[in-house]
Amino acid sequence: MSCSPGRKIVPNKCMQEDRSTLYANETAADAGRQRVCSFREKSKLNNNWRVRVMTEKTITAYDDLPFAPLAEGSPVEIAMLWGNPETGPAAVMVRFPEGYQEPWHSHTTTYHSVLIKGEFQSNSKAADVIESEVYGPGSYAVQPGGAVHSEVNAGAGELVALVYFEGPIDFILDE
Repeated sequence: MSCSPGRKIVPNKCMQEDRSTLYANETAADAGRQRVCSFREKSKLNNNWRVRVMTEKTITAYDDLPFAPLAEGSPVEIAMLWGNPETGPAAVMVRFPEGYQEPWHSHTTTYHSVLIKGEFQSNSKAADVIESEVYGPGSYAVQPGGAVHSEVNAGAGELVALVYFEGPIDFILDE
């Protein structure tokens, strides 16, 4: 999958399917290309998807998270944590390699992120300013939907962040 304007992005592989709370959604349009992972199950009565209520405690070690490339050939990796990436809300863990700078882009909806590891700079195209401030672990950022921006891994080593999307997860390249 290439990273084309307006294309929704989801992991290339699903979380382990043997967990009782994780299900894979494979629509006819996505069959053979990609599977979307979330806490959903298909209703046996009407063939529709519904949210599954979590009833058991679940803990997954960082090293066991199912990271996969954001898109084919992308150095950025994400691990789906919960939610529905097609409709939102949804949360992912994202990893940027050392020195990586995102292209200018936006998202349909607002996202919230907390930096777990590394250092980052956040640039806004509307402000036409390149941020000089470098933020470290624990930093919290909110990016409004529609705002064109670019994040930079400004530190040594990988950058890891928890990102919560209020709506669908998408990546719209700025032209």
